[in-house]
Amino acid sequence: MNKLAALFATTVVAVSSQVMASPLGADLTIYDGNSQSGSYNNWYGKQEDQEVEVGQSGTQLFDTEAFVKSNNYQVGLVSGFNLQNGHGGYASGDIFIDLDGDFSSNTGAYGPGQQVKDTFGYDYVLDIDWNQLTYTVFKLDANSETLTTTLNNHQFSNPWAYAGGGQQVTTGSFTLDLLTDAQTGFEGDAEVGQASHYYANGFDLSFLGEGTDFWLHYTMECGNDLLHAKGTVPTPSALALMGLGLLGLTRIRRKKA
Repeated sequence: MNKLAALFATTVVAVSSQVMASPLGADLTIYDGNSQSGSYNNWYGKQEDQEVEVGQSGTQLFDTEAFVKSNNYQVGLVSGFNLQNGHGGYASGDIFIDLDGDFSSNTGAYGPGQQVKDTFGYDYVLDIDWNQLTYTVFKLDANSETLTTTLNNHQFSNPWAYAGGGQQVTTGSFTLDLLTDAQTGFEGDAEVGQASHYYANGFDLSFLGEGTDFWLHYTMECGNDLLHAKGTVPTPSALALMGLGLLGLTRIRRKKA
């Protein structure tokens, strides 16, 4: 590989080192901080796919799998749990956003199924209408209220939903598809016997501002599985650099052909 090709390759890797982690995009998921090595057929491990919180039901039907960066400013959510209709009588939650990494579940501070004046350290929330496939972004404040998960032994996953307060920032819409293992890069079809991954895509985070670091949080009403992610809203220079690198690699391949 000549120096130009090496430069382009390095650029692409540096700007988007995780792009190939899933066919859907860069996997932003991080360890949720709750695991028990070697237990319950590894459903209580540090991975996120085929994982639930310690002591909870280990099944694809309650497995939240990943946040992916699907576009420059957009993220998607992959889940074995039915994001639109819920499962077992438990509803799908909202997406919370933190900007400084100080979020906490405040385990033990509240009982199950309570409406509390506590943002758990989160700065924004995407209040999601899973039936209409729309969402409203609210900037949270000291008077904002959220809902704790409904089962007593699942409080590690708080909060699960937005209840009110704060300032409306923007609105948006998203798509929802049912995909296979091959389409997502995650596991679950064998247990369910068919496509088992619900993919909600199109949550636009550009309102946060370019270069902003963010942490994401999602869980369902019962809190059986918790999903955390970390990313950065890209800057124009980073996007341009990545585009230049991809263009260069394409030209190099054409010359070799």
